[in-house]
Amino acid sequence: LTHARNTAGNTLFLAMSPLERLGTATLELRRSPAMRARFFGEAGSEVYGVLSGMKEASRVFLRTMAGDVSESLTKLDLPGTTGPKIPGRAGELIRTPLRLLSATDDFFKALVRRGDLHAQAYRQAVKEGLADTAIPQRIAELVQQPTKAMMEHADAQAVYRTFQKALGPAGQAVLTARNAV
Repeated sequence: LTHARNTAGNTLFLAMSPLERLGTATLELRRSPAMRARFFGEAGSEVYGVLSGMKEASRVFLRTMAGDVSESLTKLDLPGTTGPKIPGRAGELIRTPLRLLSATDDFFKALVRRGDLHAQAYRQAVKEGLADTAIPQRIAELVQQPTKAMMEHADAQAVYRTFQKALGPAGQAVLTARNAV
């Protein structure tokens, strides 16, 4: 049940991102193109990025399932909760559900990153004032060699869209209260 909820949540949140971009682009129609934060084409570019990232995301999933370290903390990693591993086949079996959860999150993070990079690249190309025929080439260049800022944004989106963003003050207070009980 946990894995189904995790996968469903990640899938729905991933699917919402292009819709959010379309909504924001609609709200910004009154602004001049130079002042806009979103453009309609970002949504399509993001979807293309997600779909083209399936192979890469599948490799990431399989690598994590094979026992490689997950690319980031999982939802269940809390400071001070790690201990010695149970050795042998029993330990491997016991760790399988958590490894599956980590692999699923890593899969979705790879998709989010790829989609976000494509959307950012589209936005950058449009803001550069390129001719419509030059935009696809510029997107390809930016996706192949993203800036540090683009990668940081894509990484932040990956953490956010897989529900792994650190809790804010209110969330920390609830967690502290729960742990006190």
